[in-house]
Amino acid sequence: MFLDIISNNNEVKLPEWVSTDNASYKAYNEINRTYKQKCIFIKKCKEISGLNLKGDYQIRASKIATSIGISNPTLLHTSSYSDEVKKLLSRLNDKLILLKEDKIVVIKRKSNAGLKAKKKDYLLDSLRQKDKQLEYYKQLNATQQVDKLLSELSLPVKRKLGIDI
Repeated sequence: MFLDIISNNNEVKLPEWVSTDNASYKAYNEINRTYKQKCIFIKKCKEISGLNLKGDYQIRASKIATSIGISNPTLLHTSSYSDEVKKLLSRLNDKLILLKEDKIVVIKRKSNAGLKAKKKDYLLDSLRQKDKQLEYYKQLNATQQVDKLLSELSLPVKRKLGIDI
């Protein structure tokens, strides 16, 4: 995960291309803030469908430019730091893709267990089959109970009831 490198005196070391004299400082900080938000989003996401849209897990240069108040071409093409911003965005977006793919594997592993992994039609068919089996075993059990009761009756009682021996 991308984290700022902190020196012993707790000052953040900025890359050489970042300067407080231009928008590169704001862009760098906004990119880092957005990256952390996207990482948190990916980690908290519980469904694969939440990770389908690139805008949900990727950092867009246009959003960074808008949030710091400059145009997208200025950020990515005309400034002296544009190439470095592109490289940083590319590197962080690659890390976000890997993080997303790892999260999808975890979600799939969790969802492959139990009833959630099965289709609705399969579950309904299975339920109907189980209901039929239950009715069969209820009938079987009832006949077995009657047979057992009759076998335990004494011979004089069977004769009075007219049951064949």
